[in-house]
Amino acid sequence: MELVLEAQKRSQIGKKINVLRNSGKVPAVLYGNGIKNINLEIDAKQLKQIFDEAGVSSLVSIKIDGEKSIKVLFKEPQLHYLNGSIMHVDMYQVNMKEKIKTEIPIEFIGESIAVTENEGKLVTSLDAIEVECLPDDLVPHIEVDISKLVEFEDSIHVSELNIPAGIEVLTDPELVVCVVQAPLSEEELAAELAEDEKTEEEAVAEVEVDEKKSDEDAEGADTEDKSSKSEE
Repeated sequence: MELVLEAQKRSQIGKKINVLRNSGKVPAVLYGNGIKNINLEIDAKQLKQIFDEAGVSSLVSIKIDGEKSIKVLFKEPQLHYLNGSIMHVDMYQVNMKEKIKTEIPIEFIGESIAVTENEGKLVTSLDAIEVECLPDDLVPHIEVDISKLVEFEDSIHVSELNIPAGIEVLTDPELVVCVVQAPLSEEELAAELAEDEKTEEEAVAEVEVDEKKSDEDAEGADTEDKSSKSEE
């Protein structure tokens, strides 16, 4: 299914960008080899819907001011630090006849007996792999079936992934994608809890030191201010 995104050219820059965002639009930039950067604005709701489906590894057709659609890839957007809404996004115009380098997310499927029945812990090391391919060969994600992990220390490496034809993996094939670790013993669990408590105590102590320093700095500033006034 083709993903189509509507966009309009924009002239707002600098502080005026906030006015654009308040109107329900997201500022964006389209760039690519051999083309001049184009400043765009996109409806925030439509952008979120398309990005949630496409991510950074699926082609999207973008129509600018109703003109002929252009094939692009999203780059990781800038998100609001509180609510996670998209604040800005870059889009790369691809040449359908040239190979590109990008990342494809990993999606874990299935269940591991070592985890569900033997209380092992699934540890994932990668959430995406770097690839090179023609734009038409891109896939939304690479599935990793963890049902083959039946014993503790069973693992899956990059070299074992089921990669579609036309895609060359650039990530080190020897890297571990995921592994099942044995459950902690009572002694190991107690040691981990003790370490967590120690870390928490150190964090509290650090905060108290910072607060004390801030109070001292404030008192010092207040004293200097009073001294200045006395001299006046």
